[in-house]
Amino acid sequence: MPSLRLVSLEEAVATFCDAIEHQIHLLNEAAHNRRFRANFQDEPGLHFPLLFDDAYSDEVLTMEFVEGLREEEMEASGVDVRHVVVAGMRFEHNGRVVLFDLGLVGELSDKARLTNAQLLFSFATGDGKTVARSFYENSPHTAILD
Repeated sequence: MPSLRLVSLEEAVATFCDAIEHQIHLLNEAAHNRRFRANFQDEPGLHFPLLFDDAYSDEVLTMEFVEGLREEEMEASGVDVRHVVVAGMRFEHNGRVVLFDLGLVGELSDKARLTNAQLLFSFATGDGKTVARSFYENSPHTAILD
């Protein structure tokens, strides 16, 4: 398949292994939780569970209990799922959006952040041409035109 030439299998496997190695260390997740909590402290609709300082380690992460609904429970509880999706994209909600799993977090350069924002906007607005162009222009190998 010609499109597979755009992917470096060795690099993809190495990246995956590095991500798993980083994710299994819960002290990393605790640090991400604290950083996100500080970065989004002025967003009332977004919440990161509090960590119990005396009850977490690299192997165990203990955080506050948060009452809420699972995805499959939302419709039956009268929650407008479309509204939740929009809220998640904009971090606004009548209640709050709670982010639990911060084990695998990356950092983006300003250029990559802009590229990703444009890509997400293009996905959200159904602009397939811009999505395809963005994937092509940001591919490590662009010699294959298809």
